[in-house]
Amino acid sequence: MMMIFVCVGGHVRRRRHFSFNYAAILHGLLRVRPGPRLVHRERDPGGRAPLHPGDPELGIATLDPVHLGTVHVDNPALKLTFYDTVVTGLGGFRINAFRMYNSEGRATLDFTSNVTLKADYDMEGQLLILPIRGKGQAKIKITNLNIIVKYQYSTHDGHWRVDSYRDSYKMDRAQFKFTNLFNGNKQLSDLTSRFVNENWRVIMSEVAPPAINEITRRCVKEVEKLFTAVPSSELLRP
Repeated sequence: MMMIFVCVGGHVRRRRHFSFNYAAILHGLLRVRPGPRLVHRERDPGGRAPLHPGDPELGIATLDPVHLGTVHVDNPALKLTFYDTVVTGLGGFRINAFRMYNSEGRATLDFTSNVTLKADYDMEGQLLILPIRGKGQAKIKITNLNIIVKYQYSTHDGHWRVDSYRDSYKMDRAQFKFTNLFNGNKQLSDLTSRFVNENWRVIMSEVAPPAINEITRRCVKEVEKLFTAVPSSELLRP
């Protein structure tokens, strides 16, 4: 999925040609050739692309920060809702690898980023064996969030169109901070915070999917705007 890379790092001039900096980054990472063989470019030197503020002319929003709004965690044992959810850090992502079968219309993007989710939260229920409740502010720091996106695309009237996609992810660590647990009871709050952070992997298996899915959906939405506005020939190196 070139899509997150394009959306976060891309900039388009009024004449709808990419700026020099963008073209250099894109061409350095994605030397796409027609034909059946796999095009594979591993990490570029430094592995990072600079962040640009989307492209207002094309209606393409920046992806750092990402405003997710309300996120519901669907768990029978736990009612957890995040409000006014904001994710930061995607602008510092690192491309691990990009693979593209241009003639077959499929590609894979593998990238890593440190991200932070901040939101207001409302929670009541049970985490594993621990009863929990609270209403306040939440902060989740995720170290080395690695997302791999595989997508199918097709060409229509000279423009790419994303037909379908799926993603997978893993991370090295997650750290939680919830204010006002148990109405501010410090003893219960400290005990719960310690438990949550010691069992972060299990907790994230419940919390992460709706947030990651929404991030990916937002990326797809923005890249569709780009693909609609810019011919595929301008996204490939001659």
